[in-house]
Amino acid sequence: MSAELLMISTGPKRCGQPIRGIRPTRDRWRCERGFRQVDKGCVPVKVPANAYMIDGAFGTGWQCDRGYREAGDACAAIKVPANAYLADTSYGSGWECNRGYRETDGACERIVVPANAYVVDDGSSRGWKCQRGFHEDGNACIAVKVPENGYLLRSGSEW
Repeated sequence: MSAELLMISTGPKRCGQPIRGIRPTRDRWRCERGFRQVDKGCVPVKVPANAYMIDGAFGTGWQCDRGYREAGDACAAIKVPANAYLADTSYGSGWECNRGYRETDGACERIVVPANAYVVDDGSSRGWKCQRGFHEDGNACIAVKVPENGYLLRSGSEW
């Protein structure tokens, strides 16, 4: 009998002995938890420091803890700059700036908000908008001059 896997009613075997980590399912098989499929067999999952085992037929069989990111066969700590927090995302930097700050060259820089304006998190280039009754003029918010018998439009920055 060869050393390759044989599919029989009791599941895969090697030289007449059950193979550790393989669970038969009808005429197919899959690896038990803690093992992953490689070619025609199951190999133990090696979970690095700062990671935990996950179920899944594909991939490494492990995922990094919160605050860490996969780096080859290990998990590297995500460096979070001042005025930022860890983000629950598997792409990008792994962190986001606090409200009132924006990312600039890997750091979080305070957004300068002029008088009569407020911070917005809408991805706008400035990071702020003028309050109702004011309009943007350079880096300032200037009062809208409404003529007698006029009124502010819905936008609040025009009459």
